[in-house]
Amino acid sequence: MDTTLIEKAAMDGEMPRLMTIPEKQLYRQLRALYTEYRAGKYTREQARQEKGVIYADFESTNKLFSVMEEYQLNIRKAGTLRSEIDKAVTVEDKLRFCLECIEAMTGETGFSRRNLNAIYDQADTADKP
Repeated sequence: MDTTLIEKAAMDGEMPRLMTIPEKQLYRQLRALYTEYRAGKYTREQARQEKGVIYADFESTNKLFSVMEEYQLNIRKAGTLRSEIDKAVTVEDKLRFCLECIEAMTGETGFSRRNLNAIYDQADTADKP
């Protein structure tokens, strides 16, 4: 959700639906800031500075949340690939699924393709006299 919509909602006091955890945290912090500002606990400059801190915290939390989501997806993908490894009949398929599983677990994009290419290149070189 766009942060400007979250900020407007915090000013109005109406929490939007379907927000991520970091977005809900942003809303609550901005809502508290606006409430305290209106109560005279902050000057305009203090509130502006505090808002900057809140947005910086949101950016950090949002990045961490995204990484955690990707990590969870990779765990699920690795589980699926483990099952594919067990079902694979040929050594080549087992190797491919193993490399894809390692790629999912480490999050290293291109690991599988790079290693398969290296293996095929080695095999091609070994076949030549």
